[in-house]
Amino acid sequence: MPTTTPDYEELLELASSEPTEAIGQVDAIIEEASSDSDVARARRVRSLALANLGDLHAAQQESALALDAARGSEDRQLLGEVQTTRAGVLAWAGDQEGSLSAIDEAYECLTGIEQARAQAQRGGIHYRLGNFTLAREDLDDAIAILQSQDDLMWAGHALTNRGLLNAYEGAVPAANADLHDAKASYQDLAHATSVAFADQNLGWLALRSGDFPAALNFLDEAEQAMSELGTSLGQLWCDRAEALLAAHMAADAQQVAVRAAHELRNNGLQAAYADALLQAAQASILAGDLQTASDAARTARELMKRQGRDGWAAFADYLAMRARAADGDLDADDLATIRAAVAALDAAGLQTEAVHARLLAAAVATEAGDFEACRVYLTEASAARSRGPVELRAQGWVAAARLRLHAGNKRAAAAAARAGLDVLDRYQATLGGTMARLHVTGYGSELAEIGMQLAVESGSPRRIFDWMELTRAGALRSHPSGRHREPMLTSLLLQFREADEELRRATLNGESSHSLRSRRDRLQERIRDVALRARAVGTGRIKVQKASDVLENLGDATLVQYAEDAEGTLRAIRLGPGGARQFELGPIGVIRKELDSLSIALRRLAVGAASEASVTGALAIVKEASHRLDQLLVHPLQIESRRIIIVPMGALYSVPWSLMPSTAHSDVIVSPSASLWLAKQKPAPSMGRSDVSVVAGPRLEHSADEVRRVGAVYDHSLQLVSPSAGQAARALDGAAIAHVACHGDFRADNPLFSSLEMGDGPLTVYDLEALEQAPEVMVLSACDAGANTTSGGHEVMGLATALLAQGTRSVIANVGLVPDQLATIDLMVDVHQRLREGVEVSAALAAALPPLDYSDPDSIAARAFVTFGA
Repeated sequence: MPTTTPDYEELLELASSEPTEAIGQVDAIIEEASSDSDVARARRVRSLALANLGDLHAAQQESALALDAARGSEDRQLLGEVQTTRAGVLAWAGDQEGSLSAIDEAYECLTGIEQARAQAQRGGIHYRLGNFTLAREDLDDAIAILQSQDDLMWAGHALTNRGLLNAYEGAVPAANADLHDAKASYQDLAHATSVAFADQNLGWLALRSGDFPAALNFLDEAEQAMSELGTSLGQLWCDRAEALLAAHMAADAQQVAVRAAHELRNNGLQAAYADALLQAAQASILAGDLQTASDAARTARELMKRQGRDGWAAFADYLAMRARAADGDLDADDLATIRAAVAALDAAGLQTEAVHARLLAAAVATEAGDFEACRVYLTEASAARSRGPVELRAQGWVAAARLRLHAGNKRAAAAAARAGLDVLDRYQATLGGTMARLHVTGYGSELAEIGMQLAVESGSPRRIFDWMELTRAGALRSHPSGRHREPMLTSLLLQFREADEELRRATLNGESSHSLRSRRDRLQERIRDVALRARAVGTGRIKVQKASDVLENLGDATLVQYAEDAEGTLRAIRLGPGGARQFELGPIGVIRKELDSLSIALRRLAVGAASEASVTGALAIVKEASHRLDQLLVHPLQIESRRIIIVPMGALYSVPWSLMPSTAHSDVIVSPSASLWLAKQKPAPSMGRSDVSVVAGPRLEHSADEVRRVGAVYDHSLQLVSPSAGQAARALDGAAIAHVACHGDFRADNPLFSSLEMGDGPLTVYDLEALEQAPEVMVLSACDAGANTTSGGHEVMGLATALLAQGTRSVIANVGLVPDQLATIDLMVDVHQRLREGVEVSAALAAALPPLDYSDPDSIAARAFVTFGA
């Protein structure tokens, strides 16, 4: 027998803080135990430790052995204590009904503080089952007793569950108070694991409250602590997936949710595994991966039903139907099913989820011809427009707009759509991270579609233009008045460059690169998360301009705004001499096909080392595609102005406008929005700067010559060849004119990692965002520096547009590959000579371009350069 009586209270604490150590100690006790009481107590500790290690299968087996021993001891108090722990293990494993049965028996067996603990645990089980009224009764009673007895650990657990319950019922201030009180209790106990879980819960609450940066801060702190403690990260990843979903980052959210589901399933955490599947289903719908969404929703529903979580099972039903709706496979016959889902979500108190389900129910009711049901569902959903997180309010405004359309009031519907977009615009202005601002626009896609359709139906070119402009490049309209770089981001970017360079060398040497690629990818995720949590510092918003404002400031120039309508037809609004006019240009699919042909041919020419026949064929394709695009995009607009401002959409950002006959002799500017172009017409106080920086990256044959010749155009210039990214950034910071000749890398999958290659690795968009003062004029002699990707319909991001967002007035960049040849240097020198003489940037490029000659590869390559901004 053991020589001393074990302190089981200390061992239970050890099972939470150091579970492996606890198992080692109780194994010795079990081996020498002579009584059922000692066996029951020791196995209770062991089951809790196994659960904290994530081995729930073994934990359930151990708790069953503890229960057998407790019954054999005929000690009711001990039986109640064992059942309390067993109830927790069963709940984690997803057996909610078994957990409730165990805790009910525990409550009857126990007295005093132990009974209060059992009541607190029963409240938590009722909360997970969606029995919110019963949960609140148990939790309120238990918290009062536990706090009066200074039982900080169990009071913290009860406060946590009540805080989460308050959050689901919409009582955010009460939820915040409970969760902070719980964290304070854990901090008083110096219980690091519980403090980390408290931060995770506070992150989740901040997310539900719409405070995205605070949510990521809490989740980052929790993840760091859990990693140091060796705690499983599955449940935290589930919350992080929800955060990425809130930012409309579908692919990232899907990846994290799938990782969370895998981790939780392997650890036997069936309840949390089902939660992760719901996140995976939502992310997959947003990403357009509808089969994965359906599979995840179906599996989640089966698990939720087995676990007795009927409300969440109803939400899984809704997600499965939403995936079918996105695939065009939902019809009037599904009305009864979606009605049942709405009712079940209401009964479970899942208010946010019920709003989404009501919008789908309204659409299905319309399909079924039940217009009264549609009206009721929209009326109920529209109440969300004045409360809750921004995504929920946006959905409320969608419901309000549809409701007004249902009533035949188009003017009121347009006003509702605009009000919803205003909500998103105000929220976007609070976010410091460009990626977060980019993806928030996705919440407004339905509102934008409603407004655009109403504008098109009005037939008014000015109204269509105003609506187009309202939805353009919102993420780029924030004007930082000062920069704040988080030290962690600086360190991570340095590590990323080192990892990227190591990966490049390993790949070139034919060495194994899997671990290096994994390290680089992990660093990318960390950089993304740190940047996402940034708050706006001293930002202002560029005012959205109307057609009348633009016309007043155009002079003799013409501005063309392109947009795709709901039917996939490309439309253009031309503003200029003669006022505003609308054009319907044809199916966007035809235009994309021509652009693809042109892009492939341009790349074949730029790569060089091709046969004469290949070059001849590529030149012929360039000529044919350029002429066809001209007929599709420009010629019908009958533009007479020499100066043309193009506000493109989607694929049109990759158009080399000076290759088309109608614009070959024009001074063309491409801007993400008319408002951004107009804002950059007003010279900033910095226009008097005279600093010139010329930078060249490595691995280019003529880069040193380009630096020398461009630098020689100016009386004074800073010239750097193959500098580090840090040196290059310092050279660019505050320059009046900057020129960079290097290899460029456009990342369509992650545009903020698009980069310019420097001596020690990539200079990314994240680095450019940290400049105190972006260059006034930037010339990028780099491949794909003018390439952009779009999200949320009309948000755009790439190297050139990132610089515009940071305050750069004009950017010259290539929308394809830049040949490393002397002809490119000659063009760049000519542009800079004109800039030195005070010629406007777009006019300088237009004048420097060689004559359009479809038989000359040098002429073609030069005309892929475009002026962005103003």
